[in-house]
Amino acid sequence: MFERYGPNSLQVTEYIKALSEMSSSEFANVDRLNLDSNKLFALFQKTLTFKADRASETDNARGDAMRAVLEKGSENQIIFVALVASMLVSEDRLTREEQVFLHLWVIDPKVPLRRLYRNHSKEDWAIQKFCEHLSRIDDHNVYVRSRPDARGRTGAGLPDCILNRLGEDYTIEHTFINSYPKQVFYEKLFAKYIQPLGLEDKIKAAYPKKLVHVHIPIDAFKRESDARSFDFDGLIQNLIDAVGRTPETQNVGRTTEFQFPNTPFAVHINKCDGWGITFVTQVVPIQREQVPVYLTSEMSRAIRSKGEKLKAAKARGEKTVLLLDSDDYALINYEMLAEAFEKASSDLLLFEGIDDVYIQQRGGVSWIFPVKLGARMYPDLPEFQDYWNRQAELLGVH
Repeated sequence: MFERYGPNSLQVTEYIKALSEMSSSEFANVDRLNLDSNKLFALFQKTLTFKADRASETDNARGDAMRAVLEKGSENQIIFVALVASMLVSEDRLTREEQVFLHLWVIDPKVPLRRLYRNHSKEDWAIQKFCEHLSRIDDHNVYVRSRPDARGRTGAGLPDCILNRLGEDYTIEHTFINSYPKQVFYEKLFAKYIQPLGLEDKIKAAYPKKLVHVHIPIDAFKRESDARSFDFDGLIQNLIDAVGRTPETQNVGRTTEFQFPNTPFAVHINKCDGWGITFVTQVVPIQREQVPVYLTSEMSRAIRSKGEKLKAAKARGEKTVLLLDSDDYALINYEMLAEAFEKASSDLLLFEGIDDVYIQQRGGVSWIFPVKLGARMYPDLPEFQDYWNRQAELLGVH
Protein backbone atom coordinates (compact mmCIF):
# COMPACT_ATOMS: atom_id res chain seq x y z
CA MET A 1 0.00 0.00 0.00
CA PHE A 2 2.75 2.47 0.91
CA GLU A 3 5.39 1.02 -1.39
CA ARG A 4 4.38 2.81 -4.59
CA TYR A 5 4.12 6.40 -3.37
CA GLY A 6 5.63 6.26 0.13
CA PRO A 7 4.07 7.43 3.42
CA ASN A 8 1.67 9.81 1.64
CA SER A 9 0.30 7.09 -0.63
CA LEU A 10 -3.32 7.57 0.47
CA GLN A 11 -3.34 11.22 -0.66
CA VAL A 12 -1.36 10.59 -3.85
CA THR A 13 -3.59 7.67 -4.84
CA GLU A 14 -6.76 9.72 -4.43
CA TYR A 15 -5.30 12.63 -6.37
CA ILE A 16 -4.42 10.40 -9.31
CA LYS A 17 -7.84 8.70 -9.17
CA ALA A 18 -9.50 12.11 -9.30
CA LEU A 19 -7.44 13.02 -12.36
CA SER A 20 -8.40 9.78 -14.09
CA GLU A 21 -12.11 10.49 -13.47
CA MET A 22 -11.98 14.01 -14.94
CA SER A 23 -13.57 14.54 -18.32
CA SER A 24 -11.61 16.39 -20.98
CA SER A 25 -13.74 19.49 -20.39
CA GLU A 26 -13.09 19.33 -16.63
CA PHE A 27 -9.39 18.92 -17.27
CA ALA A 28 -9.26 21.85 -19.69
CA ASN A 29 -8.65 24.45 -16.96
CA VAL A 30 -6.60 22.29 -14.60
CA ASP A 31 -3.55 24.55 -14.76
CA ARG A 32 -5.40 27.87 -14.79
CA LEU A 33 -5.11 28.91 -11.20
CA ASN A 34 -4.97 32.25 -9.47
CA LEU A 35 -1.68 31.70 -7.68
CA ASP A 36 1.88 32.92 -7.38
CA SER A 37 3.77 30.95 -10.04
CA ASN A 38 7.13 31.87 -8.52
CA LYS A 39 6.01 30.44 -5.20
CA LEU A 40 4.83 27.27 -6.91
CA PHE A 41 8.17 26.87 -8.70
CA ALA A 42 10.09 27.43 -5.45
CA LEU A 43 7.93 24.81 -3.76
CA PHE A 44 8.63 22.33 -6.54
CA GLN A 45 12.35 23.04 -6.29
CA LYS A 46 12.21 22.36 -2.55
CA THR A 47 10.49 19.00 -3.03
CA LEU A 48 13.26 18.05 -5.45
CA THR A 49 15.73 18.30 -2.57
CA PHE A 50 13.83 15.47 -0.86
CA LYS A 51 13.74 13.22 -3.91
CA ALA A 52 16.77 11.21 -2.85
CA ASP A 53 14.72 9.80 0.05
CA ARG A 54 11.71 8.93 -2.14
CA ALA A 55 13.10 8.73 -5.66
CA SER A 56 11.14 5.76 -7.00
CA GLU A 57 7.97 6.90 -5.23
CA THR A 58 8.24 10.36 -6.83
CA ASP A 59 8.83 8.86 -10.28
CA ASN A 60 5.87 6.52 -9.81
CA ALA A 61 3.55 9.37 -8.87
CA ARG A 62 4.66 11.54 -11.78
CA GLY A 63 4.35 8.71 -14.30
CA ASP A 64 0.98 7.46 -13.03
CA ALA A 65 -0.47 11.00 -13.03
CA MET A 66 0.64 11.50 -16.63
CA ARG A 67 -0.90 8.21 -17.72
CA ALA A 68 -4.17 9.12 -15.96
CA VAL A 69 -4.62 12.21 -18.15
CA LEU A 70 -2.61 11.30 -21.24
CA GLU A 71 -5.25 12.22 -23.84
CA LYS A 72 -7.18 14.86 -21.91
CA GLY A 73 -5.22 18.05 -22.41
CA SER A 74 -2.10 19.82 -23.56
CA GLU A 75 1.45 18.76 -22.81
CA ASN A 76 1.83 21.62 -20.32
CA GLN A 77 -1.33 20.58 -18.46
CA ILE A 78 -0.17 16.97 -18.26
CA ILE A 79 3.22 18.06 -16.94
CA PHE A 80 1.54 20.37 -14.41
CA VAL A 81 -0.61 17.64 -12.78
CA ALA A 82 2.36 15.25 -12.82
CA LEU A 83 4.46 17.79 -10.93
CA VAL A 84 1.67 18.29 -8.37
CA ALA A 85 1.47 14.51 -7.85
CA SER A 86 5.22 14.36 -7.32
CA MET A 87 5.03 17.21 -4.78
CA LEU A 88 2.33 15.33 -2.86
CA VAL A 89 4.80 12.49 -2.35
CA SER A 90 6.88 14.82 -0.16
CA GLU A 91 4.17 17.13 1.21
CA ASP A 92 4.90 16.06 4.79
CA ARG A 93 8.45 17.41 4.40
CA LEU A 94 7.11 20.92 3.80
CA THR A 95 6.43 23.64 6.35
CA ARG A 96 2.89 24.28 7.50
CA GLU A 97 2.70 27.42 5.36
CA GLU A 98 3.95 25.56 2.29
CA GLN A 99 1.44 22.75 2.86
CA VAL A 100 -1.39 25.27 3.07
CA PHE A 101 -0.31 26.80 -0.24
CA LEU A 102 -0.08 23.40 -1.93
CA HIS A 103 -3.39 22.17 -0.51
CA LEU A 104 -5.61 25.23 -0.78
CA TRP A 105 -4.18 27.13 -3.74
CA VAL A 106 -2.93 24.36 -6.01
CA ILE A 107 -4.93 21.19 -5.31
CA ASP A 108 -8.30 22.14 -3.80
CA PRO A 109 -9.49 24.38 -6.68
CA LYS A 110 -9.46 21.34 -8.99
CA VAL A 111 -9.56 18.30 -6.67
CA PRO A 112 -11.49 18.83 -3.41
CA LEU A 113 -8.99 18.49 -0.59
CA ARG A 114 -11.35 16.37 1.50
CA ARG A 115 -11.18 13.69 -1.20
CA LEU A 116 -7.47 13.15 -0.53
CA TYR A 117 -8.30 12.11 3.03
CA ARG A 118 -11.49 10.13 2.55
CA ASN A 119 -9.76 6.77 3.09
CA HIS A 120 -7.90 7.82 6.23
CA SER A 121 -8.43 5.51 9.20
CA LYS A 122 -8.15 6.46 12.86
CA GLU A 123 -4.53 5.29 12.76
CA ASP A 124 -3.75 7.41 9.69
CA TRP A 125 -5.22 10.53 11.28
CA ALA A 126 -3.49 9.82 14.59
CA ILE A 127 -0.04 9.49 13.01
CA GLN A 128 -0.56 12.60 10.88
CA LYS A 129 -1.74 14.68 13.85
CA PHE A 130 1.12 13.41 16.01
CA CYS A 131 3.64 14.62 13.42
CA GLU A 132 1.86 17.96 13.07
CA HIS A 133 1.87 18.54 16.83
CA LEU A 134 5.52 17.60 17.27
CA SER A 135 6.45 19.82 14.32
CA ARG A 136 4.77 22.82 15.93
CA ILE A 137 6.18 22.09 19.39
CA ASP A 138 9.73 21.61 18.05
CA ASP A 139 9.38 24.35 15.44
CA HIS A 140 11.02 21.80 13.15
CA ASN A 141 9.46 19.49 10.59
CA VAL A 142 8.62 15.99 11.88
CA TYR A 143 7.69 13.47 9.21
CA VAL A 144 6.97 9.79 8.61
CA ARG A 145 9.88 8.01 6.98
CA SER A 146 7.98 4.77 6.33
CA ARG A 147 4.86 2.75 7.22
CA PRO A 148 6.28 -0.81 7.59
CA ASP A 149 3.09 -2.66 8.57
CA ALA A 150 0.95 -0.86 5.93
CA ARG A 151 -2.02 -0.59 8.33
CA GLY A 152 -1.61 -4.21 9.41
CA ARG A 153 -1.52 -5.65 5.90
CA THR A 154 2.10 -6.81 5.68
CA GLY A 155 2.17 -9.31 8.50
CA ALA A 156 2.55 -9.34 12.25
CA GLY A 157 5.54 -7.90 14.06
CA LEU A 158 6.17 -4.82 11.92
CA PRO A 159 5.77 -1.35 13.52
CA ASP A 160 3.11 1.14 12.47
CA CYS A 161 5.59 3.75 11.31
CA ILE A 162 9.12 5.07 11.47
CA LEU A 163 9.08 8.77 12.31
CA ASN A 164 11.94 11.25 11.91
CA ARG A 165 12.19 13.94 14.58
CA LEU A 166 15.07 16.40 14.74
CA GLY A 167 17.18 14.12 12.58
CA GLU A 168 16.58 10.94 14.62
CA ASP A 169 14.35 8.01 13.71
CA TYR A 170 11.75 6.63 16.14
CA THR A 171 9.75 3.44 15.85
CA ILE A 172 6.11 4.27 16.58
CA GLU A 173 3.31 1.98 17.67
CA HIS A 174 -0.13 3.56 17.76
CA THR A 175 -3.16 2.20 19.56
CA PHE A 176 -6.61 3.64 20.07
CA ILE A 177 -7.89 4.07 23.62
CA ASN A 178 -11.58 3.22 23.89
CA SER A 179 -13.79 5.17 26.28
CA TYR A 180 -16.26 2.30 26.55
CA PRO A 181 -16.38 -1.35 25.39
CA LYS A 182 -16.34 -1.95 21.62
CA GLN A 183 -16.28 1.78 20.89
CA VAL A 184 -14.60 1.53 17.48
CA PHE A 185 -16.95 -1.26 16.37
CA TYR A 186 -20.07 0.69 17.31
CA GLU A 187 -18.75 3.91 15.76
CA LYS A 188 -18.15 2.12 12.46
CA LEU A 189 -21.66 0.66 12.40
CA PHE A 190 -23.21 4.04 13.25
CA ALA A 191 -21.17 5.80 10.56
CA LYS A 192 -21.98 3.13 7.98
CA TYR A 193 -25.72 2.71 8.58
CA ILE A 194 -27.15 5.64 10.58
CA GLN A 195 -25.23 8.72 9.44
CA PRO A 196 -25.88 8.25 5.69
CA LEU A 197 -29.65 8.36 6.32
CA GLY A 198 -29.56 12.17 6.52
CA LEU A 199 -31.93 12.17 9.49
CA GLU A 200 -31.21 15.77 10.43
CA ASP A 201 -32.14 17.11 6.99
CA LYS A 202 -35.23 14.90 6.67
CA ILE A 203 -36.62 15.86 10.08
CA LYS A 204 -35.80 19.54 9.54
CA ALA A 205 -37.68 19.44 6.21
CA ALA A 206 -40.71 17.96 7.96
CA TYR A 207 -40.57 20.46 10.86
CA PRO A 208 -38.91 23.63 9.49
CA LYS A 209 -39.86 25.78 12.49
CA LYS A 210 -38.87 23.43 15.30
CA LEU A 211 -35.68 22.81 17.25
CA VAL A 212 -35.43 19.02 17.52
CA HIS A 213 -32.94 16.81 19.35
CA VAL A 214 -33.00 13.09 18.52
CA HIS A 215 -30.96 10.76 20.72
CA ILE A 216 -30.03 7.36 19.23
CA PRO A 217 -27.82 4.81 21.04
CA ILE A 218 -24.49 4.35 19.28
CA ASP A 219 -24.73 0.63 20.06
CA ALA A 220 -28.11 0.44 18.33
CA PHE A 221 -26.94 -2.70 16.54
CA LYS A 222 -24.91 -5.28 18.42
CA ARG A 223 -23.96 -7.09 15.21
CA GLU A 224 -23.57 -5.87 11.64
CA SER A 225 -25.93 -8.57 10.42
CA ASP A 226 -28.69 -6.88 12.47
CA ALA A 227 -28.01 -3.58 10.69
CA ARG A 228 -27.94 -5.18 7.23
CA SER A 229 -31.44 -6.60 7.69
CA PHE A 230 -32.96 -3.54 9.38
CA ASP A 231 -35.75 -1.44 7.79
CA PHE A 232 -34.14 2.03 7.70
CA ASP A 233 -36.91 3.56 5.57
CA GLY A 234 -39.32 2.54 8.31
CA LEU A 235 -37.06 4.12 10.94
CA ILE A 236 -37.03 7.44 9.06
CA GLN A 237 -40.82 7.54 8.85
CA ASN A 238 -41.22 6.45 12.47
CA LEU A 239 -38.90 9.25 13.60
CA ILE A 240 -40.74 11.89 11.57
CA ASP A 241 -44.07 10.72 12.99
CA ALA A 242 -42.63 10.59 16.53
CA VAL A 243 -41.39 14.17 16.38
CA GLY A 244 -44.94 15.24 15.59
CA ARG A 245 -46.15 13.42 18.73
CA THR A 246 -43.39 14.81 20.97
CA PRO A 247 -44.62 17.40 23.54
CA GLU A 248 -42.87 20.74 23.24
CA THR A 249 -40.64 21.89 26.08
CA GLN A 250 -37.98 24.55 26.65
CA ASN A 251 -36.08 22.12 28.86
CA VAL A 252 -33.56 20.46 26.53
CA GLY A 253 -32.88 17.79 29.13
CA ARG A 254 -36.47 16.58 29.06
CA THR A 255 -37.04 13.99 26.35
CA THR A 256 -39.82 11.64 25.30
CA GLU A 257 -38.92 7.99 24.79
CA PHE A 258 -40.20 6.06 21.77
CA GLN A 259 -39.90 2.34 21.11
CA PHE A 260 -40.79 1.60 17.50
CA PRO A 261 -42.00 -1.82 16.26
CA ASN A 262 -39.28 -4.19 15.03
CA THR A 263 -36.60 -1.81 16.31
CA PRO A 264 -34.04 -3.18 18.81
CA PHE A 265 -33.39 0.20 20.44
CA ALA A 266 -35.31 3.11 21.92
CA VAL A 267 -34.94 6.72 20.78
CA HIS A 268 -35.44 9.87 22.84
CA ILE A 269 -36.71 13.12 21.33
CA ASN A 270 -36.84 16.71 22.55
CA LYS A 271 -38.70 19.44 20.65
CA CYS A 272 -39.34 23.16 21.05
CA ASP A 273 -40.54 25.99 18.84
CA GLY A 274 -38.90 28.54 16.59
CA TRP A 275 -35.42 27.37 15.51
CA GLY A 276 -35.64 25.15 12.43
CA ILE A 277 -32.67 22.95 13.37
CA THR A 278 -32.41 19.21 14.05
CA PHE A 279 -29.59 17.51 15.94
CA VAL A 280 -29.03 13.75 15.99
CA THR A 281 -26.95 12.78 19.03
CA GLN A 282 -25.20 9.48 19.70
CA VAL A 283 -25.88 8.05 23.15
CA VAL A 284 -22.97 6.01 24.51
CA PRO A 285 -23.46 2.82 26.57
CA ILE A 286 -21.63 3.94 29.71
CA GLN A 287 -22.12 6.26 32.68
CA ARG A 288 -19.58 9.06 33.16
CA GLU A 289 -18.50 7.79 36.57
CA GLN A 290 -17.54 4.45 34.98
CA VAL A 291 -15.24 6.00 32.39
CA PRO A 292 -12.07 6.51 34.54
CA VAL A 293 -12.10 2.85 35.64
CA TYR A 294 -12.56 1.69 32.07
CA LEU A 295 -9.80 4.01 30.82
CA THR A 296 -7.33 2.46 33.27
CA SER A 297 -8.09 -1.02 32.02
CA GLU A 298 -7.75 0.25 28.43
CA MET A 299 -4.33 1.69 29.19
CA SER A 300 -3.15 -1.64 30.58
CA ARG A 301 -4.49 -3.46 27.53
CA ALA A 302 -2.84 -1.01 25.16
CA ILE A 303 0.58 -1.23 26.80
CA ARG A 304 0.47 -5.03 26.90
CA SER A 305 -0.78 -5.38 23.32
CA LYS A 306 1.95 -3.20 21.81
CA GLY A 307 4.81 -4.12 24.14
CA GLU A 308 6.11 -7.10 22.19
CA LYS A 309 6.44 -5.19 18.91
CA LEU A 310 8.33 -2.37 20.59
CA LYS A 311 10.46 -4.81 22.57
CA ALA A 312 11.55 -6.40 19.30
CA ALA A 313 12.28 -2.98 17.80
CA LYS A 314 14.32 -2.01 20.86
CA ALA A 315 16.34 -5.21 20.49
CA ARG A 316 17.20 -4.08 16.96
CA GLY A 317 18.64 -0.87 18.43
CA GLU A 318 15.69 1.36 17.52
CA LYS A 319 14.25 4.16 19.65
CA THR A 320 10.68 3.24 20.52
CA VAL A 321 7.53 5.26 21.17
CA LEU A 322 4.04 4.15 22.14
CA LEU A 323 1.28 6.55 21.05
CA LEU A 324 -1.93 6.23 23.08
CA ASP A 325 -4.64 7.96 21.07
CA SER A 326 -8.24 9.05 21.69
CA ASP A 327 -10.65 11.15 19.63
CA ASP A 328 -13.33 11.30 22.35
CA TYR A 329 -14.09 14.79 23.62
CA ALA A 330 -17.54 14.05 25.00
CA LEU A 331 -16.55 11.76 27.88
CA ILE A 332 -12.88 12.39 28.61
CA ASN A 333 -10.08 14.95 28.62
CA TYR A 334 -6.29 14.72 28.45
CA GLU A 335 -5.93 14.83 32.24
CA MET A 336 -8.18 11.77 32.56
CA LEU A 337 -5.98 9.98 30.03
CA ALA A 338 -2.83 10.90 31.95
CA GLU A 339 -4.31 9.80 35.27
CA ALA A 340 -5.46 6.51 33.77
CA PHE A 341 -1.94 5.94 32.44
CA GLU A 342 -0.49 6.63 35.89
CA LYS A 343 -2.77 4.04 37.49
CA ALA A 344 -1.98 1.47 34.80
CA SER A 345 1.80 1.98 34.90
CA SER A 346 2.64 0.52 38.31
CA ASP A 347 4.08 -2.64 36.71
CA LEU A 348 7.36 -1.42 35.22
CA LEU A 349 7.91 -4.73 33.44
CA LEU A 350 5.14 -3.68 31.03
CA PHE A 351 7.47 -1.04 29.61
CA GLU A 352 10.39 -3.27 28.71
CA GLY A 353 11.41 -2.10 25.25
CA ILE A 354 9.29 1.08 25.36
CA ASP A 355 11.41 4.23 25.58
CA ASP A 356 8.73 6.93 25.48
CA VAL A 357 4.94 7.08 25.75
CA TYR A 358 2.69 9.90 24.54
CA ILE A 359 -1.03 10.42 24.96
CA GLN A 360 -2.91 12.21 22.21
CA GLN A 361 -6.44 13.57 22.24
CA ARG A 362 -7.80 14.58 18.86
CA GLY A 363 -10.88 16.60 18.01
CA GLY A 364 -11.85 20.24 17.70
CA VAL A 365 -8.72 21.09 19.69
CA SER A 366 -6.01 18.43 19.70
CA TRP A 367 -3.31 17.88 22.31
CA ILE A 368 -0.31 15.63 22.80
CA PHE A 369 1.58 15.05 26.05
CA PRO A 370 4.49 12.84 27.08
CA VAL A 371 3.66 10.54 29.99
CA LYS A 372 6.91 8.53 29.86
CA LEU A 373 10.32 9.76 28.73
CA GLY A 374 13.01 7.19 29.36
CA ALA A 375 12.82 6.12 33.01
CA ARG A 376 10.71 9.11 34.09
CA MET A 377 6.91 8.91 34.20
CA TYR A 378 3.88 11.09 34.78
CA PRO A 379 3.20 12.82 37.14
CA ASP A 380 6.93 13.31 37.85
CA LEU A 381 7.49 14.68 34.38
CA PRO A 382 7.97 18.45 33.99
CA GLU A 383 7.73 18.05 30.20
CA PHE A 384 4.02 17.30 30.59
CA GLN A 385 3.41 20.89 31.71
CA ASP A 386 5.97 22.19 29.21
CA TYR A 387 3.99 20.63 26.35
CA TRP A 388 0.78 22.15 27.69
CA ASN A 389 2.39 25.58 27.87
CA ARG A 390 3.75 25.34 24.34
CA GLN A 391 0.47 24.14 22.84
CA ALA A 392 -1.54 26.72 24.79
CA GLU A 393 0.80 29.40 23.47
CA LEU A 394 0.30 28.21 19.88
CA LEU A 395 -3.47 28.13 20.38
CA GLY A 396 -3.58 31.50 22.11
CA VAL A 397 -4.96 29.92 25.29
CA HIS A 398 -4.14 31.82 28.51
